[in-house]
Parts: sequence; structure tokens; C-alpha cells
Amino acid sequence: MNWGIIKKQLLVELRTFGTYIWLILFPLAMIMVLGNVLTNVFNKTVLKTEKVTVIYQLPEKQQPLAAAFANFAQNAGSRYITFKQISNKEVALKKVQRGSKTAAAIIDNGRIIVYTHNPDVLQSSILAAHFQGFAKEYAISATLAQSGTATAQLNDKVPDYTKQVKVEKNNGVKQPSAFQYYAISMITMSCLITMIIGARLFSMERQRRTLARMYIAPVPKFQIIISNFLGSFILRACSLLLLMFVVSKFFAVNWGSNVILIFVTFLSLIMFAMLLGIAIDILAKGARGVTTITSIVMQLFLFFGGAYFPVSHNQAMFSPAGWVLIAVREAVYAKQVTTIAWVPGILLLLSSLLVIVCVAFSRRRGGVA
Repeated sequence: MNWGIIKKQLLVELRTFGTYIWLILFPLAMIMVLGNVLTNVFNKTVLKTEKVTVIYQLPEKQQPLAAAFANFAQNAGSRYITFKQISNKEVALKKVQRGSKTAAAIIDNGRIIVYTHNPDVLQSSILAAHFQGFAKEYAISATLAQSGTATAQLNDKVPDYTKQVKVEKNNGVKQPSAFQYYAISMITMSCLITMIIGARLFSMERQRRTLARMYIAPVPKFQIIISNFLGSFILRACSLLLLMFVVSKFFAVNWGSNVILIFVTFLSLIMFAMLLGIAIDILAKGARGVTTITSIVMQLFLFFGGAYFPVSHNQAMFSPAGWVLIAVREAVYAKQVTTIAWVPGILLLLSSLLVIVCVAFSRRRGGVA
């Protein structure tokens, strides 16, 4: 790296008013607009739910409750909910914890324990309706079988069997508000905007006619690319710190004990986005439409990643923005670091590949563009 080039890049961008608009003011304005305008729409989206999938384990010894629930599970399936038997309790709980199943029902010792993992409002209602319905039907059947009491007299004598259905949340997650949702999304957008900045990094040097002078200087082209990148990257890291501080104070986003991991995750996205922009600029040979291309790519990443509206987990995995959003939200609201532990590594690996691509193509043509 060349400290002279790094310092030059920092000073150039600090003197540009657009830097402050795009990296700080624009994301904060978007949080305010989307948080206010789409609050009701955002709250309604949680009612669009995927099919509820319940796995259940029956005890080894035959029990009346288990036999009744097995019969209920075989007949209760619909387009809203499905039941499937499983033999291993630990496997069932892991499936629920990973989110591949909505709930696990463990039947033993005359009671049902239901484990769930972050079901939305509608999924919770579907689960409650089915299990409470089963509890009521089983209570009536058990009471009739034991006492032979006429159905008309049941209201006074049926025990409260609904207490045998115990719902426990397995690593439940607090749902973010609209402002909190878009605060994290717009920070992610701010990180991806560096893709456009990366694509313009050397085009601005060409416009100022300073690129040729850098090539004439006795500095390897690798150092030119890395030093320009680092100068811009340092400024983005500082703006990221400021954004995270502002949203924590004004939008109640509690980064918690995983704040360092979250910061590193955002930094890795900045690095990847900027290098991807530089790579697109080099591959496009500095064409005028490169900014448009990077803008389209950035918007696709944000759309598929769920920055504007909640999307399914599978769709979000098609976008680097989705990886970061899932990882950060799990770390903030579920206190889980499983995803956030691998996302920075993947982004840094992709960034390393992009550096190799940039250097290889710039050397082949004898220049960066």
C-alpha cells in the first residue's frame, strides 16, 4: 500500500459534499420515510405466513393421550398445517431451532409440550387453535369415558385439560418495529452504495486526469488499486460507526454484546461491494454505463435480500445483502451468532477473489481501465 495515495483519496472524498449525503444523510432519510409510510404495511406482512409444520414424538409405552393425539394428527392436516411423527426428540428440537419446522410436540407422562421457534402472529394462532381444540376434545372424551356423565352436564364437571398443553419458545425472537427493520436495512444499503463508489473510483481519476500520472510513478499497479480502495474504505468504516451509533440512539436498535461481530459483518459487505464495483469498472473497460450497471446490481441485491420488504429465508440467501440482514437480525433479536460467524468469512473470501480478478485484468491491459 501507498500512504500518499491513501491520504489523497481520503482528502478528495472528504471535500466532496455528496459523500456526506450518500453515506449518512440519505440512509437516515430513508429510515424516516420508510419507517413512517410503511409502518402499517410492514405490520400486515407478518400475517402472510408459510404453512405450519409440526413434528411430534410419541412415548414408547402406549398412553391414552398419545393414541388420541396420533389419531388427531392423522386427520388434522390441511393446507394451513401438517403433522409428521418423529422418533428422536433431539433431532426434532434441532429442526425447530434451525427453523425448518414450525413446532415440535413431545407427548409424555400425560402431557404435551410444544416447542416453537419464532412463529409469526398467524402461525401462533394456527398452532394455538389446533392444540387447544385437541385439548378440549380430549377433555370431553376422557371425562365421558371415566364418568359416563351426560353431555349436557359436562360444562360443570370437565377438568381443565388445556393445562396439559404447555408452549415453550425455543430461542424466541422479538419482532423488530418498522423503524428498527429499516434501520438495519438502510445501513446495509449504505454499505452496498460503496459498489457505485468503487465503480467510479478510477473514472473520477480519469476525469481529473490524475490516473496517467499515477501510472507513470514508480508504484506497482497493485498498490494503486489497493491504496485507492483503502482510502475510500477507511472513510466508509467511519461513516458506518456513526450510522450504527445514530440508529442505536434514535431508533432503539440495541446491538447488544455482538456489536463487534455486527460491525465486522457490515465492514465485510463494504469491502465486497467496493471491490465488486471496481471489478465491474475494470471488466467494462471504464464504459460510461458502468454506474447504471452497478446501480441495478445493488438494487437486485437489496430487493432479493429483503431490505425493502420481508422475504422468505430461501429468497434472501440469493443475495449478499440477504446474508448480512439475516445474520445481523439473528444476532440482534435472537442473540444467535451461528449465521454471523460465517457471513464475514464468505464475503472476505469473495473479496479476495475480486482483488485477484482486478489485478489480473488490469495487468493484462497494462492499466486499471
